[in-house]
Amino acid sequence: MIFSAGPGRITLDDTGSVVEVLHEDRPERSYLGQTGQVAIELAGLPVAAVLTNLHEDRDEVEVGWQLDDRLGLTVRHTFAAGWGMRLAMVNLSSVSQRLDRAVWAMSTGPDHIGWALAAGSEAAFSVHPADGSGPLLGGVLRLGSITRIDQTGAELGPIELTPHGRYIVSWQWDWFRHPRAFGRGRHPGVPASFFLTTGQSAGIAASSDTALVAPGLEIITDDVSDAVELVAHSAGEYDVELRSSTGLVGYRILAADPVEDVLASLAEQLVAGPRTPAGVVRIDDPAAGLVIQYALTRGGFAQVDDAAEALDRLVARLSADVPAEPLALAFLAGQAVTEADGDLLQTADAALFSYSAPAAGLGLAMLRLRAASLVLGAGMPGVLDHLRGIAAPLWAAGPDEDGAVCAARDLAELELLAVLASATSHATPEPGVGARIGRLGLRLGGGLKGRPAIPEPVVTLARFAVVFDLLPEQLSVAFRQRWLCSPGDLARRARIEVVQRCASQLRTPTGSSGDHVLAAAWLTLAQSTAG
Repeated sequence: MIFSAGPGRITLDDTGSVVEVLHEDRPERSYLGQTGQVAIELAGLPVAAVLTNLHEDRDEVEVGWQLDDRLGLTVRHTFAAGWGMRLAMVNLSSVSQRLDRAVWAMSTGPDHIGWALAAGSEAAFSVHPADGSGPLLGGVLRLGSITRIDQTGAELGPIELTPHGRYIVSWQWDWFRHPRAFGRGRHPGVPASFFLTTGQSAGIAASSDTALVAPGLEIITDDVSDAVELVAHSAGEYDVELRSSTGLVGYRILAADPVEDVLASLAEQLVAGPRTPAGVVRIDDPAAGLVIQYALTRGGFAQVDDAAEALDRLVARLSADVPAEPLALAFLAGQAVTEADGDLLQTADAALFSYSAPAAGLGLAMLRLRAASLVLGAGMPGVLDHLRGIAAPLWAAGPDEDGAVCAARDLAELELLAVLASATSHATPEPGVGARIGRLGLRLGGGLKGRPAIPEPVVTLARFAVVFDLLPEQLSVAFRQRWLCSPGDLARRARIEVVQRCASQLRTPTGSSGDHVLAAAWLTLAQSTAG
């Protein structure tokens, strides 16, 4: 069964499930995978409903399932005015029933990125081509409530069905040129980001007939508008609800202490860790070394002697056989300044010549080494020319010929290009820079409210924050035309989320993990290269 909806073509299989969604400009790659099926849990256990009917009309498909004499499910796809989906759940019995969980399948197709907002009566799901080209497919909740959206679909949460009662969910899909066209003006009661730094505010809109409940947050209202600011004065998680005639909007705000404080706490935990037989704190990787190095440089660190001994031990181990790992070179650059050791700096400089392609941290290591050379009055002969040679073919490059897109590769290349770019960058980026920013920015939602359907690993998100923070503000003009914020705004949002995730991990019984230490190390590089 194949139907048209504007420039799109939707294919359903014999069970009434959507199996392919194509746009006329991208006829070979489906935006969605299996979509439209419903999974139900009763009494904490999944149950299987039986397909009872499938009706196809010129512009409509209706699929029905039934679970004994207890529950009836109907999904209707309509194509008369765009593409709409409607789910009806009916209690067929004379006693109340509680659906513990209901998931309405919505999955992104290969080579696409899903971005989701699930805040009760405010919900949306957008699907973006990972290569940054073409329009996006955007869906919006019209009726009902959704508590979660991930790669498996939209979760409706617990539902109480009265005897012979029904629950309806309505969803509408459409095509949009870019994130700004889809998200502008939507979801005023939801903040731009669910992550906050303590003392900062999240802006929303709530009219006078809306009941706003936000325990633990300071609520600041405006006498002449619907503008509301929510302020967290201490780190933690805060539930927010807005009740009005249009439904219940609910979400959780996560607040973290400033990045400097979280990094200092992590450094203290690392220095309090295991020791060698000689009694020196055992720090064996440059990521942990960068975190401790940052805390010592910032000042006010209580365990100065223990930290300094641990870093001396790490320097001795690394300088004996200098690895070409960029984070190790960045660490050695910092220690060269601390110890006024020109030989150590030259050893780290030389290691940069082992690179023939971009790598994660290479650009930032070069920045640290360059800053150290200025402090110590040393030169970096040939280093910049070598890195410019690596970057030369990237300025005009787009995606690979086979269309494959790799975020890790894009991040490494964009990092190097951003570091080497002139400080007098124009508002219009070079093609290679602009293409990579465009692709990577979609993985951060392009400024849309909500979260990725598949969360980014904390280390990857930290790299996003640091690399986007390197980009000049002049680029804001170019990207605000298709995003809802600037690349710098995306960097700040990503950084706050990384800080919150690192701080949350610190509070667990096991304390810091390897990934969170590595993410924190990336944040230290951003702090030390700021400005």
